[in-house]
Amino acid sequence: MMKLSRIGAAALAVALSFTLLTPVGVKAEQWHDYNKGAGTVIDKYEKTITVTGTDNGDGTAGGWNANKAELAAWNNAVAQGIAVAGTETSWNKRIDVIDTSVTPAKTIHNYFKYASGGYTSTSTNDPAADNKSTTCILKFTYTEYKNTITGEMAYNEDDLSGGNRLTETPNYIDSKITVHTGDFDDIGILLDGGNVEIRNIKSSNKKVVQARLGDTWVNKTTKIKDINKDDKGFYYVANNGSGENIYVPSADTKVNASSAIISIRVFGKKVGKAVISFDIYDVNGTKTGSAKVTVVSTKDKAIESITFAGKSLEQGDTIGKTDNKYIYKGKDINTFYEYTTKKAGKLKVKTGKNYNLVRIQVGVLEKYKWDSSMDPHYGEDNYSTADATYSKTKAIETTGAHPVDLNGDGDYDDTIDGMRESAVMFRYKTVKNNKKITLGKLPDYTNQTDIDSETYNNANANQNKSESSIINSQNAANRAPTRIKVTVYNKIDKKYEDYEYEIYKRIKKY
Repeated sequence: MMKLSRIGAAALAVALSFTLLTPVGVKAEQWHDYNKGAGTVIDKYEKTITVTGTDNGDGTAGGWNANKAELAAWNNAVAQGIAVAGTETSWNKRIDVIDTSVTPAKTIHNYFKYASGGYTSTSTNDPAADNKSTTCILKFTYTEYKNTITGEMAYNEDDLSGGNRLTETPNYIDSKITVHTGDFDDIGILLDGGNVEIRNIKSSNKKVVQARLGDTWVNKTTKIKDINKDDKGFYYVANNGSGENIYVPSADTKVNASSAIISIRVFGKKVGKAVISFDIYDVNGTKTGSAKVTVVSTKDKAIESITFAGKSLEQGDTIGKTDNKYIYKGKDINTFYEYTTKKAGKLKVKTGKNYNLVRIQVGVLEKYKWDSSMDPHYGEDNYSTADATYSKTKAIETTGAHPVDLNGDGDYDDTIDGMRESAVMFRYKTVKNNKKITLGKLPDYTNQTDIDSETYNNANANQNKSESSIINSQNAANRAPTRIKVTVYNKIDKKYEDYEYEIYKRIKKY
C-alpha cells in the first residue's frame, strides 16, 4: 500500500531548531536589515469539545451505574467522530471502557481520532441531586490548523505545508534547496526507524557547492515502535521527527525506534547547481539506503528591493558601503537615533525570480491598559476586618506584549499570523504592494504601578505600612516603530518564508 501525505517547513523548522534561520553575511556581504524566519501562513486554533453520557439506572435513588455513564459518553464521542471504536494499541491515544450491560462484562477500546491534546473526564460518581442518575463529562482538546493563503484546514500541521512524499520511508529529506551564492545554508535530514547516521557526503560540483556534515542529534535505543492501525485497516508506526505515519506491511513488523536529526551544511561558491549525495546507516552500522539533494546556488534574493517613500529599507550588500537611498543613510545605525521623519509613503516590494510575493503586512503598536479590578482572582488575598485591612493592586499601561483575542473565539490560546494571542505586540493589516502606508505613532513603553497596603486597628498599629512601586519604561520613547512583514513563497524549496523590517518614525517625547 502506498500513501501520499504532506510535510513542510513548519515541522522541519521545529525539529531543526538548532539550525540557522537568520542569514549571515560572508566576505562581500554585510548583515541584512531584515529578520528571516519560517513562513507564518499557518494559524493554530486550540479547540475543546465537550461530550456527555448519562445513566438513569432503574429510576430509583442510587440505581445508576458509573461505568454505563462513561460508556454512554464514549459512544457519543464515537458517534460524533471524535473517537473511534477499535483495537488501537497506542496507549497515549487509547481509553478502555468497561461494558457492564453484558455478562460477563467486557472491555471496549476507544481511541482518539484527532483529539491531539488528549481529554479530561469528570468523576462519574457525582450523581444528580435526586441521586437517580449520574453523568460522565468528557472534554477533548485538539488543535486545528488553517493555511491562511489557501484556506485549507487540517488537524495536522504537516498536511498543509505542501511537498508530497511517500510515507513508506522512515526518513524525511529535502529533495531540493537553494543557497545564496557567497553564503551557506543547511540541508535538514530527519532519520527514523532505526536509522541514525549518514556517511560519504559528496558534491557533484565542488566549484559550485561544497558540503560537509553539520549539527547532529542522535537517539539510539533497543525499543521497538508500537504498531497502530488506521481506520482503513492499514498498519503504521509514528515518525518521531515529522510526526507522520510510516506504513508497514503487517502488525508483526518490527521497527526500531532509534532516530536522528542531522544537517549537512552547504556553501554556495558560484552560481550553478550541484547534487549532494550521501549514504544512510542504521543503529547496527548497516547501510540502509542512499539519498540525493539538489542544491541551487543563486545570487537571486528573496527580496530584491524594498522601499518606503522612495527610500530603501536595506543598507546594501557590500560591507562598508551604504546605498545612497538607504532610509537611515547619514545616521549612526548603531545608536538610538536611527529614524525617519516621514509620516507616510508608498511601500514597494520586488521579489527575486525564484520567489512569489504572497502578502505584505504592516504592524503598529497599540495601547493596552489593565488593572487588578479586571481580574477577579488577583485580589483573593485582600481582606478587611475590624482589626486589620490588607490590599494589593496593580495597574499597567503598555504598548508591549499583551493578550488579544485575534480571531474572536473568546480565548487567548491560539496562534494567528505567527503571533501567540497571549503575547501580542504589533497589530497587523495586510496591504497591497506599491501603495501608500501610514507609519505608527506610538513608542514601545510600559508604565506599571503596584500598591501594597497593610493597616492594623489594634495593638499592632505600629506595623502599618503602605508601599508603592512604579515602573516607567519608555524604550526609544521618541521613536515609533512600524514593522513590515513580507511573506514570500520559495518556488525551488516549496516553502513559505517571512522577512521582517522595522521603520522608526521620529516623534515628540511621549
